[in-house]
Amino acid sequence: MLAGTNITSIIKWDGKQWAKVADGPDDGFVIAMAKSARFLYVGGRFSRIGGIPANNIAQWDGQRWLGLGEGISSEGGESGQVNALAARAGDLFAGGLFTRAGTAAANGIACWDGRTWASLGNGVSKIGLKPSDGGIGVWSLLDHGTNLYVGGHFAQPGKHIVKWNGQSWEQLGAGPYDGVGTGLLQLFGWVTDFASIGANIYNGGLFSHAGGIRTTNLARWDGSAWHSMDSRLGGFDAIRTVTAVGTALYVGGEFTRIGNVEANRVARWDGRSRFPGLPQIQTWCWKQRRISMVHGGSV
Repeated sequence: MLAGTNITSIIKWDGKQWAKVADGPDDGFVIAMAKSARFLYVGGRFSRIGGIPANNIAQWDGQRWLGLGEGISSEGGESGQVNALAARAGDLFAGGLFTRAGTAAANGIACWDGRTWASLGNGVSKIGLKPSDGGIGVWSLLDHGTNLYVGGHFAQPGKHIVKWNGQSWEQLGAGPYDGVGTGLLQLFGWVTDFASIGANIYNGGLFSHAGGIRTTNLARWDGSAWHSMDSRLGGFDAIRTVTAVGTALYVGGEFTRIGNVEANRVARWDGRSRFPGLPQIQTWCWKQRRISMVHGGSV
């Protein structure tokens, strides 16, 4: 809400007040945003934005909206959906629930180089299913060094989290217990979001194991091995959002206790203590949609 009015625009907070950036989608909604030196990118589920055709993804150049080729779509007349964006040196990575990017076949993940879309290998899937089947696809992206970390709900090319090194996919962990998950061989579960502090990648979602190690819904990957976060979360206390500010890690989700302390759906971890809650935030509920933000270093 902005001044008691439903938000239908892209807005920004300058530290004192809200200001409009641009008109939002004419239909549908925005889920993800990313910023490069020249453009603000938005993705979600829509067919028009600011009065122009744009299939689920668009860029704002400061004056007007522009479509990215033929945009993102799925087979069989389905709209497709963009859940996550990451911008890097002229390239834009888009992840979500889709099977095509422009005219290219792309299962859940694709790259826009400013002119054309391209797939990243064979993309992601789960036991032969397409991202458009049952919510299978990419939910989060993290650009870290020369690697792109991809998380979501899939079992190929890795279990719910994998790394794209620029040329090919790499699993996080070896053998049948790569990645994260729940149940036999970690086939179930998902990664909703992640953040980095130094060389460490912190992953949140709904899972019971990471690389075969017991850790509930929150785990750390140090570049070569998985580690438990000792979150002491219940099995259904899903982590919905993860962000890092300096050396502090903030997590939000469906929990009232984390690390054996009370925390009302949001908590901060400083690398030493067990997730002290942020009592000034009385309610932070995450249900079916994520709030997308491009921030500059504050929470």
